[in-house]
Amino acid sequence: MTRQNSGFDPTHVLVVTGDQAAEIRATNAAIDAILDHADTVDIWIEEAQLGDDHPALVASLRDAFARVSDDRFRGTVDDVRSSLSALLSDHSFHRFVSLRRLDAFRDGQRLLTYVPDHRTFEVKTTVSSGVEAAIRGSVETEAATLLPAGPLVDWDADGHHYELSPPHLCLEEGCHALTNIAGVALDDDRREIRLEWETGSETVRSRLVGKLSPEKPTRFRFDSTDRYEDVASAFDELADDLEW
Repeated sequence: MTRQNSGFDPTHVLVVTGDQAAEIRATNAAIDAILDHADTVDIWIEEAQLGDDHPALVASLRDAFARVSDDRFRGTVDDVRSSLSALLSDHSFHRFVSLRRLDAFRDGQRLLTYVPDHRTFEVKTTVSSGVEAAIRGSVETEAATLLPAGPLVDWDADGHHYELSPPHLCLEEGCHALTNIAGVALDDDRREIRLEWETGSETVRSRLVGKLSPEKPTRFRFDSTDRYEDVASAFDELADDLEW
């Protein structure tokens, strides 16, 4: 079997704007589209934890995958697709916790890394021609969008350095999910960008993470017109996709 590459430089990220049920539908649809372009799958699972509630599923996964290490399993797409679909269709916490990570490969190049508990869904679309269009088509009717990975723009304001890098807005102390932004107002006359953040629909997990995250910025002022226009343009491009 081809040795999997250790480096990964994703070109796109999948961002889900809906609830947990929407996330399951969208990520499952996208994974299904990606597997049509992949030949090998690696999964990391909490085997004992999953087996307590789903012994038949664990047995199916053991039959389909070959064990690589204590918690890592590998198999060809043709061999694992059915058992993997059963795992991804589980709507309990196992879908997000017992499945720790999923990687898909084509010809030894990593195509996908999915970490459910962190809502990380990273794709390198240059690995396979047509995979980007396939993913976009798979989530066309879902509350999800495929965005460019990596920094779109960065800037300094109020003594902080900021970076708009889907799926996050980051500053030195940490990052905030772009899906937690409820609205963006662009004031061209004042060269000012104002952010409104979601407050009432956060999950317990997101609230706990929020306690450890940096303060959510609510306003950016710019002295430079050019810098304002660059940053405002980046926010504006994301507005429709993220329903701001």
